[in-house]
Amino acid sequence: MEKITNIAIAVFTAILAWATYRLAQYTNALSNLTRSLVSIEENRDKVENQRQRLNDLRKALEAAEFIQQMYPASFVTHLPRPDMYPEKEIEAIQTLQSLKKYIDDPDAILCLNDLCNDFDNVRRDKRDYRGNNETTIKNIQTIQIKTLASIKKWRDEISRAG
Repeated sequence: MEKITNIAIAVFTAILAWATYRLAQYTNALSNLTRSLVSIEENRDKVENQRQRLNDLRKALEAAEFIQQMYPASFVTHLPRPDMYPEKEIEAIQTLQSLKKYIDDPDAILCLNDLCNDFDNVRRDKRDYRGNNETTIKNIQTIQIKTLASIKKWRDEISRAG
């Protein structure tokens, strides 16, 4: 009887060892599949981030090119006039300001922030624009000059991406 028990223990031990070995193989295979899945997800995130960056750059480029065509003195004269309020120009400035992380020049960012703060104050206080016209003109001119390098860089990146 003891012999049969020892044989049974040996057989079950061998079966358990074999099952443990197979479980280790399955675990290793599952681990490899998990690594592959993580790699696929990282690549998908990278592609999605690149797509979002290109979309942002296109928007920034469009806004910056629009701002390049603005006449600062004319813009300022239309600000206090509700019948000629320059909504498209303001929208371009606000769009570019919202995408300022792509602008390399800190002076351009500062000018964009100043202009958007002025526009926000006008909207919040529901009043006419009372900003300093000379400062507004200077801010727009600074943005026009200081974003030229970014515009070139954005165009190059967009064209390389196809």
